[in-house]
Amino acid sequence: MLFAQAVNTTTQVTWAFDLGTASQTATYSGTTSSYFNPDYFSVGSNLTLLDKYTQSGTTSGTLTCTRFQPKTSASGASDADAVSFHIRPKTGLSFKPSTISFYAMRYGTDGGTMVVKWVDKDGVVTTIKDPFSPVRNNNTTTSHLVSIDVSTMNLSAVEDAKLQIIVYGLGATKQFGISNLNVSGPLE
Repeated sequence: MLFAQAVNTTTQVTWAFDLGTASQTATYSGTTSSYFNPDYFSVGSNLTLLDKYTQSGTTSGTLTCTRFQPKTSASGASDADAVSFHIRPKTGLSFKPSTISFYAMRYGTDGGTMVVKWVDKDGVVTTIKDPFSPVRNNNTTTSHLVSIDVSTMNLSAVEDAKLQIIVYGLGATKQFGISNLNVSGPLE
């Protein structure tokens, strides 16, 4: 007979997301990595993973992001335009995000809208950040940090969940970047 493992800790799942490659994985705070199955990220069918791009002179110093470019400009948010970060606690465990943060920028354009969603293992979608415009890469006065308090949203990852960052309304010759994605919360 198998019994669920008793865990009561807080963890932070971090994707540095500064390599510009498809093989980037998360790190876990402390010794909590053993409580998770291998994580991964996926890219929607309308996006191309381009490269890494380093931008100096931001309010956060120098930022290196993984960049993406749409194949066609989308008029609305869809899975085809999502970068999805999969968080997979081991069977019997539940991870409940309380804060989510990442750096986001758009390159050489004032176009593009981002929305952030959480999708649980049953496919239930929760919008956790309404549409917003990421800060442009050459903006030296406004922070590129996106920080979201989700402690009152009752989100959870049981077996599998994904955080989606969706970009639409961005021209097919323009790019957006993401780096230093952190998802923190209790693991039970």
